[in-house]
Amino acid sequence: MSEHLLAAEDLEREYRIGPEIVRVLRGVTLTVNAGESVAVIGASGVGKSTLLHLLGTLDRPTGGRVLFAGEDVFARSETGLARLRRGEVGFVFQFYNLLGEMSALENAMLPALLQRLPASEARERAAAALQEVGLGDRMSHRPGELSGGEQQRVAIARALVGQPRVILADEPTGNLDPKTSEVIWDLFVQLQASLRVAFVIATHNHELARKADRGYRLVDGRGEPSGNPSGRTSRAQGEPQHGRGLGPPRARRATRSRPAVRGERRRNRRSNRVDHIARGFLSENLLAARPPAASYLWAMASRP
Repeated sequence: MSEHLLAAEDLEREYRIGPEIVRVLRGVTLTVNAGESVAVIGASGVGKSTLLHLLGTLDRPTGGRVLFAGEDVFARSETGLARLRRGEVGFVFQFYNLLGEMSALENAMLPALLQRLPASEARERAAAALQEVGLGDRMSHRPGELSGGEQQRVAIARALVGQPRVILADEPTGNLDPKTSEVIWDLFVQLQASLRVAFVIATHNHELARKADRGYRLVDGRGEPSGNPSGRTSRAQGEPQHGRGLGPPRARRATRSRPAVRGERRRNRRSNRVDHIARGFLSENLLAARPPAASYLWAMASRP
């Protein structure tokens, strides 16, 4: 039996609002192969975001299962789910959720810091990811100094830094103009090809959805395949499953001059400050006070 990278089996999600029960998803089944892109298409309010939240373990289903590489993910503990989110899944949201006091590089470093990687390695990964999305010359800029499209590129770079096997993008072009939206989708196609990472992208834009390998339509909480929008052959079979090679390989450290050593120490002190700020954002009080900026960090955070 062929094993999919990510699968939803008969997913149901309902919410109680006062005396009323609202059924958002009604038995949704969806598969995603390694290295392919799937567009989840539908109008606002049909359950696209709910489906992505369940696939990313940000929410729990009322019924059905989510499988990652054949494993029932909700059999894990909360800590195990956080570990899955940090190491295997990347998130891109409609609202960029960047931290305004940090530079593009520092924002992109956050997933690696939350994986407790050394600051130098986190910086290397973040710089490589920003280069990958075309922001190599904007690393020191803060979100307020970037356009909407550039901020979304930072968010995409941040999703790549954890070296995930799949990226879940929820209406990633919803706040962008048509031209910038097309640029962002073309970037997804490029990253899918170069890094062999799978994408699940929720959108109501049928024109952009055609760039995906496959489409999946949601109507009134029920889903059905909508064919191969792009007409491209899926790259899922017979290729590496994910882009674990992002960033330069480790090499033997060469002898360096004193100025180089001092420069690295200054960078490490700054990275330690970023690390401290990142971990501070994980406290429940601060998360409650700043939900938009902190929601991404919550997704990555592990419960003690």
